[in-house]
Amino acid sequence: METNRVKQYVTVNADYMANGTICPHSVTLDGKIYRIDRIVRVDKGRTVRGWTGRTCYEVEIRGRRANLYLESERWYVEKKVG
Repeated sequence: METNRVKQYVTVNADYMANGTICPHSVTLDGKIYRIDRIVRVDKGRTVRGWTGRTCYEVEIRGRRANLYLESERWYVEKKVG
């Protein structure tokens, strides 16, 4: 069975620091609030040709890792469908 992924936009509580750093603290998904325990890695989405416009935050929530994306000032996760 083939699994596709679609963007599911979410609400994120984050601090926007004076130096330009963004630090997400929690994600609201399907009406539930999930606290981000730690940020594992941040990928600014740079390629050889420039910036892709998307930043990926690899985060840990309840001991599990997930990717949280920021694109054009909107946050989303990838949801599996199919």
